Amino acid sequence: MKRIFEKTHIATTSSTVCVGGQAVLRYVTVNTTAAGTIEVYDAATVATTGTINCVGILQASVLPGTFRYDCVMSRGITVIANTASDITVSYERNN
Repeated sequence: MKRIFEKTHIATTSSTVCVGGQAVLRYVTVNTTAAGTIEVYDAATVATTGTINCVGILQASVLPGTFRYDCVMSRGITVIANTASDITVSYERNN
């Protein structure tokens, strides 16, 4: 069976819900170096983010590249870019 990844492109300082509900976070690609951290949460809304459901934090000034997670997210995928960032989040929905 062929896998089809979906993606969300983020190019601003923002809190972005990439997908609500169960999904598999595959990759976070940093397209340009960001001056602030990029936080990834297992959450369906920004209001439900917090340390308990934090999946990863890419540190400020992380070099461009692709970071593989292959992580099952039970609530959804929410990304907080703390400064203007250019990133792409790739995931698969669990239907």
